[in-house]
Amino acid sequence: MNRQVMEAIFNIWVEDGDYKQQSVLENGAYRKVLEKLQPILNREDYNRISDDVGNLAYESEIAGFNSGFRYGVMFMSGLLKGGTGLCGE
Repeated sequence: MNRQVMEAIFNIWVEDGDYKQQSVLENGAYRKVLEKLQPILNREDYNRISDDVGNLAYESEIAGFNSGFRYGVMFMSGLLKGGTGLCGE
């Protein structure tokens, strides 16, 4: 699927209220991990690790969203074709 289309749909989802509950970056889980790291790391290492973990979490959210969206489209396509909606049936 076109990356621009997926990014547009992802951005719509990000603006949805459910995103704040489902997103590790938004629901406080990420902040809790950083709070544990702060006392044991110097400022430079803390900032670098914070950026790296944030980037990884963001990329993971996009990958998970894309995978789930694709599965959902295939599921609905199967239902519309008269199948059970399960992939491959």
